[in-house]
Amino acid sequence: MNAVLAIVCNVLFAACAPALVAVKFTWPKRISWWVVVLLAAILGWGLINLIVYFNQAHTAELVAKAGGLSNAPPELIAKWARDGGPKAFAILLGWVSGLIYLLPWIGVYAICQRIRARRREAPTIAA
Repeated sequence: MNAVLAIVCNVLFAACAPALVAVKFTWPKRISWWVVVLLAAILGWGLINLIVYFNQAHTAELVAKAGGLSNAPPELIAKWARDGGPKAFAILLGWVSGLIYLLPWIGVYAICQRIRARRREAPTIAA
């Protein structure tokens, strides 16, 4: 179950930035950029922490299914023992991941805005 929850959190993280940019594109005057950036940072931090938590819980389940640390394969024990680094990164710098992932979507937003502006300026041809 923890593996499924980790995948769900990964999908939500992947959908978060495009959804925020789509909302900004659809209602440009209702939502300002500082709200988009703040939400990307907060949601990114929360989802990265959940991803790490569920991945580590899944690894702990696998170790338990293998019969504990004494019977588990060495690769699984090594994966189980490496829980400090990802957890520390997620807690301290997880918000950076959300902002970094937002950057390419801001580029997509700029391209779409340029296309929208050109369509507004394009002369209509009367028949």
